[in-house]
Formats: sequence, C-alpha cells, structure tokens
Amino acid sequence: SGNALAATALLELAAYGDRTAWRDIAEDMLSSLYGAMLRYPTAFSQWLCAADFAVGPTREVAIIGASQHAETKELLKTLWKTFRPRQVTAISNYPPEPDAPALLKDRPLLNSLPTAYVCQGFVCLQPVNLPTDMERQLASSPNP
Repeated sequence: SGNALAATALLELAAYGDRTAWRDIAEDMLSSLYGAMLRYPTAFSQWLCAADFAVGPTREVAIIGASQHAETKELLKTLWKTFRPRQVTAISNYPPEPDAPALLKDRPLLNSLPTAYVCQGFVCLQPVNLPTDMERQLASSPNP
C-alpha cells in the first residue's frame, strides 16, 4: 500500500542520519497495524518489509568517488550484485555537496581513490578502495 511504502521510505531516509523524527513517525504507523499484521501477514507484505527494516540491524554504505571512474563503477557493481534489504547507500563525488546526507559527511578518499565505507549505526569499518575488500566487509557485518 501507499502508506506502507511511505513508512518504508521514512525509515530508509532516517537511516541516512539526523532524521529521528521520521523514524518515530514510521514506527507509530507500524504500531497501529501490529495486530492486523500478526493475524493476516500475507495481506501486509510491504508493512512487514518496513517492520523488518525498523527492527534491523541496518547497514549504511557510503561510496565516495567520481562516477566516471572505473574504480567507482566496480565498487557499485559489487555493491548491487546482492540483495540487501536492510541497507541504505549514499553515493557522491568527492567532496560531497554541503547539503549531502550525514552518511556522506567527513568521508575522505583513501589513497586518493574512490572509497567505500561500510557502517552500522554510523560506526564504520576501515574505509576500502577494492571491491573485494568491500564485499568481505558486507559479508562479515551482522545484516542477514
């Protein structure tokens, strides 16, 4: 439903940082349907996706690098090859715009190359340049 998609979008946008009010709104929406979702789960598939995202854990990925660079394209190719429903991703050229999401703030390039940051709760693993290193981090972090 449209409302379920709105709740999902609010949760995802809140995960980019500094939008706790949006998460609160989505959680209020979810709590109002809790009983119905338990009784008729097949009728509430998108609501259940939103609930799954809300319960977490969620992962944040920031990729910084010029979009035309082959290294950036390889990081993105690796990132998108696996479905990860509780993940938000922010991508930007370097440096990010001043009004960029908090997820992109204070993320310098590593070795002057496109760089990936894999985070959970805005606590990030070591930044990496290689797609294989990013893939290893994505596989090892606790996000089924």
